[in-house]
Amino acid sequence: MKKKRHFYLHKTVDSPPFEVGHGHPLPLGATLTHDGINFSVFSRHGISVTLILYDSKYKKIEEIPLDPFLNKTGDIWHILVYYLDPSISYGFRVDGPYDPRGAGHRFNRDIVLIDPYTRALTDSHKWGDEDELIHSEVENYLKRASCVV
Repeated sequence: MKKKRHFYLHKTVDSPPFEVGHGHPLPLGATLTHDGINFSVFSRHGISVTLILYDSKYKKIEEIPLDPFLNKTGDIWHILVYYLDPSISYGFRVDGPYDPRGAGHRFNRDIVLIDPYTRALTDSHKWGDEDELIHSEVENYLKRASCVV
């Protein structure tokens, strides 16, 4: 008997619809399945999570917000993106409290985070760029790095 899939379409104006499902909380990280790629990340204090997808040239192709009622089990956020090309790279935006002096939380939904459970990173940075010679007070490495499946 074939297992019934529960899915919905995520559609934006600039992209084709992505068929996405609830996903599974385990294993953590990005896992290639026979149906697509399951993404799973732990965030106890996050109030919203968005999956960011990039093509092979590091161009953002989609932002898929996770539904806390469909895509969250306990403290683990998860989503399955059906038929997704495994050559994509990804990151997450996570929103939540900002209280660095109190509870130590530093959530910022404007920052794309790497997946702490990823098995590899990719980077659009080219060594020898002139901007490396300029002193900066801002850590910008993670603006270029993204996770690979």
